[in-house]
Amino acid sequence: MTFWSDEVLSGAASEVRRFERDQLDTFIEYLGTCGISVDSKEQEFACEHAKAKLEIKALEARGLQRIVLAVALSDRIVKLSWDRSGGDERARLAKDIERKIDILRRFRTVAGERYFELIGASRRP
Repeated sequence: MTFWSDEVLSGAASEVRRFERDQLDTFIEYLGTCGISVDSKEQEFACEHAKAKLEIKALEARGLQRIVLAVALSDRIVKLSWDRSGGDERARLAKDIERKIDILRRFRTVAGERYFELIGASRRP
């Protein structure tokens, strides 16, 4: 089982489905800040800040923490390796980028579903 296996991703999604409103808001902030195009020092700082807040507010979400760490490490590896790579290595890095996009898409869907559950629950008498 890898850091971003489907099994770990499924467990992390289940954790997000149990988030309280404040945890969910922090997770949504992380998704919005640490999306696919973090390409400046300011964005990197903002992403690190959002990641740290998420780690604190969702401390018990171990699967999610593993995915967040794997995404951050993969980002760093891709940034450091892309220009120097070619052929097979670049193809592997591209697969990592595709996997990150897939993970973020799945998490956005789960976060949206949970958000609407919480909104609906708060509107009930």
